[in-house]
Amino acid sequence: MSLRTLATAAVTMGLAKAAPQSADDAALPPLQIGVRARDITTGLTGLLTMRALTLDGVIQYTIQPMGDGEKIPEGWTIDEHSLEVVDAGIIAKVTPEATNVSVRLGQEVTDKISGVVGITTRRITYINGCVQFAVQPKVDKDGKMPEAIYLDHSRLVASHQAVEAKPPIGVDKPRPPGGPSTRASSMRMG
Repeated sequence: MSLRTLATAAVTMGLAKAAPQSADDAALPPLQIGVRARDITTGLTGLLTMRALTLDGVIQYTIQPMGDGEKIPEGWTIDEHSLEVVDAGIIAKVTPEATNVSVRLGQEVTDKISGVVGITTRRITYINGCVQFAVQPKVDKDGKMPEAIYLDHSRLVASHQAVEAKPPIGVDKPRPPGGPSTRASSMRMG
């Protein structure tokens, strides 16, 4: 196998970032909420409207294709390593992410309103700057796993207990394989 083939395979698998093809490519903004991006697997193009960080270090974005003026198309959640920036999109209009977030992934939290207690397993940042966490309650007395609930960070009070969270891997290191894609037919709801 040639070095070029190995390099292409590494980029495709998300183990390396593609080198800029031109001076225009080098000037593209980094992958972040608000940019227009393309899924390198399917060619789906749209704005990145949400970023999710998971307890196991996976980073995913929701890509929202453009609508036809009558119907809003379905957005898709895709692993970061499968996306490439097309242009700056609406990045200048994106609301900055909340900076007063004191909760971290892997912490035990209590919802101030409902009293639900659980571990934060996913951090979601939306295009409007809102930050929510998936809170996974423990197995109930009947041994059933309750569904995780998504709550705004301002509703959560963190305890000092935490599970070991894996931080997202840096750009220069391979990323772990991501979670299930919403494109996978076995994971589709409805």
